Amino acid sequence: MDASEPSPERRTQKQKRPVARWVAFVAGCVLCAGCVWAIFLPHETKTSQPVTLDHAGGCPIPLPPTAHSIQFYERSQFNFFSEFVRFEAPVDDCIEHVQSVRAAWGKEVDYLRDRFGPLRSLAEPPPARTIAQERGVTWFDPQNIREGLAAGGGGSGIPMIWVDTERGVFYYELSD
Repeated sequence: MDASEPSPERRTQKQKRPVARWVAFVAGCVLCAGCVWAIFLPHETKTSQPVTLDHAGGCPIPLPPTAHSIQFYERSQFNFFSEFVRFEAPVDDCIEHVQSVRAAWGKEVDYLRDRFGPLRSLAEPPPARTIAQERGVTWFDPQNIREGLAAGGGGSGIPMIWVDTERGVFYYELSD
């Protein structure tokens, strides 16, 4: 065997290197595609029908023990998000729950806590929530409130809550 020719073992090692490079390239592509999917494609969590408290896992807000007929929708895509929650409960529980949601939200976004605002009477029903209707969230209907209270809604990223004091329905919306 000529000294300038590589040994058979060395030739086999060189042949394995392109395969290892190819495997690393494919793994890198899969990793990048996964990151793009996680960041840019929309993610949704929603109920397809009203559920009980036991089946409301994934709801974006805490729920009172008396909540029933719970529905929620949560969508995020890159840095845009929308959350809608509707449940029924005794009116007093709905009113008390406004503070629970405010406290839970305030822990996460301390610098905006003061912009949440106090609970106030509704002079007229709120307008239909266009974003909810565009997303097919037809059960989110605070525009049907005839007597109620509202809190929050001081701008982007600040929750808006309505309580229908006639029917005992709690509505929550958060979007950016």
